[in-house]
Amino acid sequence: DYYRSEGSGSLQFRGERAVYTVDDLARVMITESDNSATNMLMAATAGMGSVNNSLRHWGMHKTRVNDWLPDMAGTNVTTAKELATMLYNIDNSKFLSINSKEKIVDYMSHVHNDRLIPAGLPSGALFVHKTGDIGKMLGDAGIVYAPNGKNYIVVMLVNRAYNAPEGKDFIVRASSLVYNYICLLYTSPSPRDRSLS
Repeated sequence: DYYRSEGSGSLQFRGERAVYTVDDLARVMITESDNSATNMLMAATAGMGSVNNSLRHWGMHKTRVNDWLPDMAGTNVTTAKELATMLYNIDNSKFLSINSKEKIVDYMSHVHNDRLIPAGLPSGALFVHKTGDIGKMLGDAGIVYAPNGKNYIVVMLVNRAYNAPEGKDFIVRASSLVYNYICLLYTSPSPRDRSLS
């Protein structure tokens, strides 16, 4: 009950004697952005200091956890580049085991909030991702798998007036623009074209 947290997620409404596995907590942390699950996982891994040490070890020098969730003041920080690097490393066997990769992709394939980047994608595109919302900042980050075989990492972190709908609208429009450019408009030059340039 000590780590019960308001905001996102359903665990805050469960009984105080409820028992969870790490897999239970990781799944609900990703799919529901559950703050209570996140706090319990951080506590189970020796706290914020341990999480931050791991981030430094992985080369994440700007991403840092400074407060338990919900961190409505925005003291926990990251960058689009470091989030993209984490996503890139999902396929890195030196970073994740095959079993861990499969678990993460499964969690990220079932995120409940599909109103941001996915809302700007066509129906045939697949997207694995994680969202974040603290009122003044709205974010979505993941990997798009297009029907034509192209895939790309996309991270959008948008500052906005508190809970303003313009943040969501911007992300949806930007998602559509990025998809159309990468998957429909942009084609790599042929070897002949490169030789003439």
